[in-house]
Amino acid sequence: MIELESDRISEALVLALETGDTKRFFDRVERSSGLPGKRPNLPLLRAVAGRLSTAGESGDALIDEMLGHKHPALYRIGYFALAAKVTGKGGGGRSFERLHDAAEEPTHEHREGLIDALTDVAVHGGDKIAQRFSAFTDGFLHAHVALEVLSRSEVLSRLARPEPILARFTEAFDLADASSRADDRSQGVRLLRAGMPAQIARVAPRFGEIVGWVRERTTRERPESRQIIAEAISGLRKIVGEAEATRLRDAHLLTKPKLYSDHRIIHTTRRRSRGKK
Repeated sequence: MIELESDRISEALVLALETGDTKRFFDRVERSSGLPGKRPNLPLLRAVAGRLSTAGESGDALIDEMLGHKHPALYRIGYFALAAKVTGKGGGGRSFERLHDAAEEPTHEHREGLIDALTDVAVHGGDKIAQRFSAFTDGFLHAHVALEVLSRSEVLSRLARPEPILARFTEAFDLADASSRADDRSQGVRLLRAGMPAQIARVAPRFGEIVGWVRERTTRERPESRQIIAEAISGLRKIVGEAEATRLRDAHLLTKPKLYSDHRIIHTTRRRSRGKK
């Protein structure tokens, strides 16, 4: 049996698994979850999720129901349960795919729950999972979620090599750099670009190689991509020191593209209409 703060929740969970009647179980979880709010009871959510992840078909059915629920405690448990399947025996390939697909959810609350669950996956899997996150850099919101997870301190401490996380940054940056003008109006592109400078700064103390990664991209010409690099350099200043940050900034400024070439400058023209005298 799972370890819970209250036997009442455990008993309600058993009843829900045996009969399919979830009303009492959902009510007790919601009351004890701390959600909605800024201090969720994550140990409770993880404990329930762990029990569900090994409860067979009835557990899977309950996970599906919780993932479709509006209350944040319930869909967060659904995410944690999928994460528990990924970190359990067999690797939970389908569960990892479902976590990937959940990154399309546009609401901040859902992304917070998903990022917490994927953080559990990344902490458990280390470099191998960081490599597996290449599946997330196929879409803008997905890439943002992946970088948020991989740049968390508890995940960074479990990574032995910089190559997997640098590869994910490259894929995400190139995805945004190559986006169409129609894509630029989407929430995903905006979040991806806005989040990347802070994510880079969080990675730098663990993997200084990210500074070289930034330097390599100071020559990019697209204004939105240049803005990412400019903000990343500002964020790195306190980490790499004033001298190194100045060198990065100068390299970036030297490659600033001209808006117009000389032959396209439009000079003042004569007034075409002289008006009446």
